Amino acid sequence: MESNSNLLQTQNEVNNGIITVKRNSSPLYRLDYTMWGSPLYGSQTLQQFSPQTLADRFYIYNTATDLFNTVPPATTFFSAGQAFLIRMRNNHVSYSVTTAPQTWTGIFTGTPTNGPVSVTLSGEKNGYNMVANPYASTIEAIKLLQTNAAEIEGTLYFWRRRNSTEPGNTSAYYATYTSAGGTSVPSGSPSDTSATPNGIIQVAQGFLVQKKAGGTGQLIFNNAMRTADNENQFFRGAKAEDRSRIWLNVTNTAGTFGQTLIAYMDSADNGIDRTDGKYLGDGTTALTSWVNDSEYIIQGRAPFQTSDIVPLHFRTLTAGIYTITLAEKDGIFANGQAVYIKDKQNGTTHNLQQSPYSFSSAAGAFSSRFEIVYASGVLSANDSAAGNGILLFKQNGEAVIRSSEMNLELVEVYDMNGRLVANARNIHARELRLPLGQVNQVLIFRITTADGVTISKKMVN
Repeated sequence: MESNSNLLQTQNEVNNGIITVKRNSSPLYRLDYTMWGSPLYGSQTLQQFSPQTLADRFYIYNTATDLFNTVPPATTFFSAGQAFLIRMRNNHVSYSVTTAPQTWTGIFTGTPTNGPVSVTLSGEKNGYNMVANPYASTIEAIKLLQTNAAEIEGTLYFWRRRNSTEPGNTSAYYATYTSAGGTSVPSGSPSDTSATPNGIIQVAQGFLVQKKAGGTGQLIFNNAMRTADNENQFFRGAKAEDRSRIWLNVTNTAGTFGQTLIAYMDSADNGIDRTDGKYLGDGTTALTSWVNDSEYIIQGRAPFQTSDIVPLHFRTLTAGIYTITLAEKDGIFANGQAVYIKDKQNGTTHNLQQSPYSFSSAAGAFSSRFEIVYASGVLSANDSAAGNGILLFKQNGEAVIRSSEMNLELVEVYDMNGRLVANARNIHARELRLPLGQVNQVLIFRITTADGVTISKKMVN
């Protein structure tokens, strides 16, 4: 089987015989790595797979330490669903400003894996595990996440780190994917962001997942995830629910790059859910969403409202001039919906649909400087006690109360006769969901935040 071909099997039958599967890496230099997993089983060792890689440049992922540990390639065998981080062959093209990166063809030999595959996950430390597509066909990431919803968190991490000695190479290690979409990191030059994970996991592709507490500890692959897709890269787009999304890039002239995704979609809410992808902190400069005092490189949000406010977090180790760009958009944003970056430090509001926004920054982490808003007159979350950055809306038969700046502490719901129909105390969170029931009525929400501010909002159920 040549690279980008697919062996698509639907029945759980046992295969017999030996075949060869070829798979091209991404364009890379000698010091760069790929996460590989074999689509075949048999007696092939890592050294046989990549004989010209130095013997101390084969790694497994140690969940207990969140570090990569070397393995002896001459005595380590591939197994279904197991991934290894392997450096390019030692005579591969070296980095230079005038030399283009090149692909390398990995050749697997063995019997094709078919039917259910179970991979044991470790819950030590943060619970990250390195796994791989076990089949000689591509698989759909959405089906992998849906099948394993009780076992893993909703984010997949794909290694894209450029380990070459190119100047300014301080960007993130991992491209990230959730059901909201994917974010990229540079795959060639710092401006090359073509390898964005968007739904198809290629043959031999390894990646990281995070084990959920309380699951069985078994990640399941099955034939229902398999699909015939021949796109010539390790990642490819896939059809999904109707979404309106913006991708924001932060860059500087030295080549530093960071990307974040904000996606409005029916299956998301404005709290933390499986559409959100947590930032691993693997780059020196990043622009992320700021949710519950944590950084998220992907944020899925409830259906779009022009009154929405998205707090952003910016971090950098190097003082200098940075630029925020609206790099990509779809849905309502492709049809002209304004996207404003609000810089509260400078007191400016800039429409990213018209041009990028440049600013100077000291080194550090800044969680209250930037917000995304969608109408130039929208107040910041802490600009007015009257609004206090609180949104109230209906979703899936529930009332959703969301505060963009302060934790919610008390919510009381009254009908028009002044009767208390629901309440929640000691919330200590920025979002609360309350069932609305089937009665058609006007409800009054009395909302108190952690700073003691109380406001009232109406909703027609």
